[in-house]
Amino acid sequence: MSKYFHSSLKYVVLISALALINLLQCSKSADPESVPPVNRPPVIPEIDSSGGSPADGAIDQSLIPQLKWTCTDPDGDSLVCDIYLGLDSIPPHIDSNITSTNYTPDSLEYLTTYFWGVVAKDNHDHEVSSPTWSFTTCAEIDNVNPTAVITYPYDEGSVTDSVTIKADAWDNFEVAEVIFYLDGVINSNDSIAPWESFWDAGGVTPGSRHNIQAVAVDSSGNQGWSEMIFVYILDENHAPQTFLYGWIKYINSPGPESQLPGIYFMWFGSDSLDWGANNPNMEFEWRLYGPYETNVPPPIYTVTEGNYIFPTVNLSELQDPVNGINQPIKRSKGDNFAFDTTDVWVRDTSEIIYDVFSEIESDTTFGYRFIFWIRARDDQHMIDTIPMAVAIYVFEPKYENEIAVLDETGYMITDGRYHPKSLDTVKAGLNSLIHGAGINEFDTASDYYFNTHFKSPAIRDIVTPRIPSMTKVLSYKSLILYCDDGYGVQDYDKIEFLEPTMLALEAGIPVLLMSRNMGNLPEGEEGQVSQMSPWFEYYFGVSSVKSEGWLWGVVTPENIMNPIFLEECIGGQSQIPSLPDVTIDFDLLDARYGRWIFSPEHLMYGLPEVGGAEISSSAEAIYTNVSKDGDTSPFHGMATAVRQDKGYFRSSAFLFTPLAFEQTNMQEAFTYIINWLREKSPGSQSSLGLSDFDRVNRTKRVLNILNKTDAAQPAHMR
Repeated sequence: MSKYFHSSLKYVVLISALALINLLQCSKSADPESVPPVNRPPVIPEIDSSGGSPADGAIDQSLIPQLKWTCTDPDGDSLVCDIYLGLDSIPPHIDSNITSTNYTPDSLEYLTTYFWGVVAKDNHDHEVSSPTWSFTTCAEIDNVNPTAVITYPYDEGSVTDSVTIKADAWDNFEVAEVIFYLDGVINSNDSIAPWESFWDAGGVTPGSRHNIQAVAVDSSGNQGWSEMIFVYILDENHAPQTFLYGWIKYINSPGPESQLPGIYFMWFGSDSLDWGANNPNMEFEWRLYGPYETNVPPPIYTVTEGNYIFPTVNLSELQDPVNGINQPIKRSKGDNFAFDTTDVWVRDTSEIIYDVFSEIESDTTFGYRFIFWIRARDDQHMIDTIPMAVAIYVFEPKYENEIAVLDETGYMITDGRYHPKSLDTVKAGLNSLIHGAGINEFDTASDYYFNTHFKSPAIRDIVTPRIPSMTKVLSYKSLILYCDDGYGVQDYDKIEFLEPTMLALEAGIPVLLMSRNMGNLPEGEEGQVSQMSPWFEYYFGVSSVKSEGWLWGVVTPENIMNPIFLEECIGGQSQIPSLPDVTIDFDLLDARYGRWIFSPEHLMYGLPEVGGAEISSSAEAIYTNVSKDGDTSPFHGMATAVRQDKGYFRSSAFLFTPLAFEQTNMQEAFTYIINWLREKSPGSQSSLGLSDFDRVNRTKRVLNILNKTDAAQPAHMR
């Protein structure tokens, strides 16, 4: 408090004495009625216990007490008060000029002594301090029940012989003891954590079912009961078996928000010797070792147990990892884990593993081998004696190359059947367009891949296919899938490059598809609709294609020597204001394509086997078909080029190929669409907005494509 709070009585006595002397002197020399009265200070404040304020020294007080006092002035002056309150016996000043005679503090603590007082002030600069008072707050009232959880054995699990029952317990203050009940009767109590109770089940009837419950008691006597669990008695416990489902090849992902899929495994445990078809609650421990160079075979070997062949590994035989990275590089973790020395056991039955190359720096796409290792333990913590291990290969895409062409065209020995005349013809045409779009890094010697393996050797150009590895595919910023013959890309069993492009799209690499006869309907089916598969519609935005017919015309016995040629398309009408229309250049058509094999003198009237498409809601038409027959044609005005932006990838599909079109406008159209596709950098899209369920399903789809593409089928391991 201020100095006035400690010296007010001395000050009052001194002033009163001086005033009395002055009054006596004045009375001798002046008229008493002419002397003004002397103003007196306020009366010393007193605590107002009768009004509800804590009495001085009171205990067990509320945390929000009403502090009240009485304070008067002998001259009737108006008064204000300063408040002093704190933990020290000389309390600090906390508020000023209070006009009332009560004050309610806040933020007080339980079971704490506080000191307080007031200084009363009138409007004549008089101040007077109260005595220092005190009170003690009450103790916190504990009416919260503690919590108890049985952690072992597991509900609907089993025990053999003796077992230690374990529980977790916690409270807002302190748990005093945990009492364990077995079949409704106290088995034992424990007053020191960890909370445990021993049960000798050796003499209990095998197959019998028993219940266990625990109750936690705190120091205030509050009780909290655990859920009741049930266990069975087994006369013998056998080790479980671990089963794993996964793939051989994966694409690394930096995290769950990335468009890249990551490493995904699913597993389960079986304890059929003890439980038959009804397995108990299992726990699993898994580890990922690597990365390893692929020049040394992985030390995987197999063990036969019953009807199963188990691949496993001796961990001591693993080769040294790249860069000496600490092992394991990843391991089981999560909210539902338990530590057993250095092991971490979880109840999860699947995992997507991310970011396995964080300690490797590279500017180019690469891949390494890893070993995934897993084992199960049953409800009694009996561990599988044969941990499962599989070798996997993981890619790390870096997108260091600009663009590649994947060409599926069948090239003919003879000059005919509406195919391009040669591989070199297409190479030269596409090379001109790609360089014309400003992508000068493209080199046909290194970035042009082709495959003719499904064409009949009797009529195809005998060329050794050039097929990229998946590592190579993932090194590109963009891809062109090209098919300039009558098979079309819908016939995916015969298309080597279709699935790599779908995988590239999932990795964020944009793809331009250019393919005639996309629906691939057989001969004689002019005007028929080919429904595209759901995956094709998803990746390329084309839901169905109306076909002109296969190869050369509608054949009937009457017209076999004079077929009806279906060469409708003579151009494309732009649906985007900034793009020009494109038209057939008949000189290029004649120079670059062969004619009908049975009628070499026949001149083509347009680009054959284009047709028209119905597009999905996510796609936008770029060009529509301009038919030589105009509005009388069922194909005139149908979409022949589309594009779509799926958020994490872009794609475009052309039902016509560019080699027979007037090249100035075609170059402008090609440059526009290839630049639009490449606006988003592959792998840069950081959020797919997928639920956990959708993310897992997408990951499975991508991994199925990856492993089928690289001739490594998904592996049912064990």
